[in-house]
Amino acid sequence: MRTTATEMTLSEFVTNRSDVKRDVIRGGSFVLTDRGDAVMAIVPPEQLEALSESGLLRERDELRQRNEELTEQLDSVQQKLEHYEALIREVGRVAKQLDQEQQTEREIEAEPRPADDPSA
Repeated sequence: MRTTATEMTLSEFVTNRSDVKRDVIRGGSFVLTDRGDAVMAIVPPEQLEALSESGLLRERDELRQRNEELTEQLDSVQQKLEHYEALIREVGRVAKQLDQEQQTEREIEAEPRPADDPSA
């Protein structure tokens, strides 16, 4: 698929295509050619600014859309993180409670029983 200068800014067109070179001709128009010197586009100076502006506006809109998508993803990740942090806190609380119960059981088992008392 061939990209035209009207679909993007002139600088994008030139930098996105490694096979493109540009020359300025009489009247200040830009001539975009491939390395074989086949003319791909001729951009008059008065259209150059319009191409740049429309390209910048489109790029701005695309960046805003991408920003919104990334913000939604970030919000989702933050919600998951908060959920996992809550789970970790709950696991820690349960582990502490289990440790206390096991300590209590060890203390009860360590107490001498009347049958174990040799003086009785």
